[in-house]
Amino acid sequence: MCYKCDSHNDTACNDPVDTDKLGMDMCMADSDTCGKVIYEEGNTTITWRQCFSANITCDFIESNLKTLNCTSKYCSTCDTSHCNSANIISWSIMSIGVSLLAIFLSFK
Repeated sequence: MCYKCDSHNDTACNDPVDTDKLGMDMCMADSDTCGKVIYEEGNTTITWRQCFSANITCDFIESNLKTLNCTSKYCSTCDTSHCNSANIISWSIMSIGVSLLAIFLSFK
């Protein structure tokens, strides 16, 4: 199961996400993934969360957003229940930490 919302219609979908107010999406197949996309449409930033078919990648989504004259700001998929509730900052901090650790280890 994944959170299903878009901030264009529901501000609870924005980061930080209010999971108590979000709907759920029962994925159709075990191979489906949860996804979160943040994109700009004109001057509006929209966050979108839902189940994605396993063959839908962030590259595919970003390509389709370009054809709609939208700009992708963030895209992620994950494969555990409710995993598309993470805020961007949590992923950013984690990636910075991993990068710093890799740099530290490379100089040893």
